[in-house]
Amino acid sequence: GEFWGFLGFDDCHNDDRVFTSGEESVMRSAGNLIAAAALRNDLTENLMAAKEAALAGSRAKSDFLSRMSHEIRTPLNAIIGMSAIAHKSDDMARMRYCLEKVDTASRQLLDLINDILDMSKIEANKLEISANAFDFERMVQNIVHVVNVKMEEKGLELNFDFRDLFDRKVVCDELRLSQVLINLLNNAAKFTPEGGQVHVKVGHTTAADGKARLSVVVRDNGIGISPEQQRRLFTAFEQADVGTTRKYGGTGLGLAICKSIVRMMGGDIRVESAPGKGSAFSFEVDFTWDGPLDALPPPP
Repeated sequence: GEFWGFLGFDDCHNDDRVFTSGEESVMRSAGNLIAAAALRNDLTENLMAAKEAALAGSRAKSDFLSRMSHEIRTPLNAIIGMSAIAHKSDDMARMRYCLEKVDTASRQLLDLINDILDMSKIEANKLEISANAFDFERMVQNIVHVVNVKMEEKGLELNFDFRDLFDRKVVCDELRLSQVLINLLNNAAKFTPEGGQVHVKVGHTTAADGKARLSVVVRDNGIGISPEQQRRLFTAFEQADVGTTRKYGGTGLGLAICKSIVRMMGGDIRVESAPGKGSAFSFEVDFTWDGPLDALPPPP
């Protein structure tokens, strides 16, 4: 149903030439044969490209599953081992140490499982975005509490720069927006050496029709990402390279999930980076405004 091109038959020697109905029929048949051959070639090329893409996807999933077998066994072994040690010990300090390790490994395993389940929902088009009204800055405070443990372990400095004040509640999917921010901040903490810095810039704009757009930039001075690695950074079941998994762990699904969530919320996500010069991940999402903010509770 789309215009592809045209085929013309002309008599260049006889201006007054009038084709007979038989000649028109022959030329029409010739045109149909040529069009069918061109279409067949296009279909063959498309099928070959689709086959290569399917094979590449299958290889990526196979590689992913082989990596995940190790990623899942590691926290499971820690949970089983530390539980056995705590069960046999009468020393409360040792039992407390074991329980802390079990808690850490359990959270790591839960993160792995959540990523896998979210990616399966995305591939099945079952991931849903639901809007709710919430205090954006209070949400950021909760996120800081979640990621601050990793930041403090490595002595990282975390800074937030709010270019605009949020004087009203924000209406969008708080859970999914938090998921994107936590993922980007955890990645920044993971790939930034000790004593580094992570800077988050937040802003928003409001159009005349009342619709608003949130913009966030997460910048670090970590190891950086090469142009080749950036090309597959947001692809599901892939990480920057195999060595990344061995050294830093993770599923390789986080950024692909973030990209899907951000696009479902009306925006897009990008990266600017260079090896040894850190990375800056930026994204925008649509939202609307709601009523005034509730009073924040007094600090403890």
